[in-house]
Amino acid sequence: DYRFFLHNDLLVKADGTSMMNSLELRSPFLDKDLIEYAAKIPIDQKMDLSRDKKILRELAKKYLPLELVSAKKRGFELPVKHWFRSEVGDIFSELIHETDSYCRNNLSLQYVERLLKQHRAQEKNHSARLWTLLCIEVWHRLFVTKTLKASDGLSLSQ
Repeated sequence: DYRFFLHNDLLVKADGTSMMNSLELRSPFLDKDLIEYAAKIPIDQKMDLSRDKKILRELAKKYLPLELVSAKKRGFELPVKHWFRSEVGDIFSELIHETDSYCRNNLSLQYVERLLKQHRAQEKNHSARLWTLLCIEVWHRLFVTKTLKASDGLSLSQ
């Protein structure tokens, strides 16, 4: 993993993504001295059958609430649910009502409006469907109708 997977895959992706967004990224667990030290620790002290990252979790218990330390692993979730209840919902609503809208011309506009209305009223969480429809809408305008350029962003005030 140190020689191939990290070097030729994960670190390359992290580096490219962070640079593309003008972020400086550090991987503190890749410090050479730390890796050499950790490699000398016997495996039974680093892991047990029920949990991984045994040493790290024990250290974290000293500084973090127990519910965080004992929580199951989960991915980073984008706040799409909240976005569609605020300005992204407004932008999406404007987009689907334009004459060159993919949603308007190829789907039931009433259905899409109902999804957005229910989501914004917090009756149901339609964030996954709405995000998919927004991506299709933007893709269609970028590559099919060519009425949107990547440099335009999603600003409708132009």
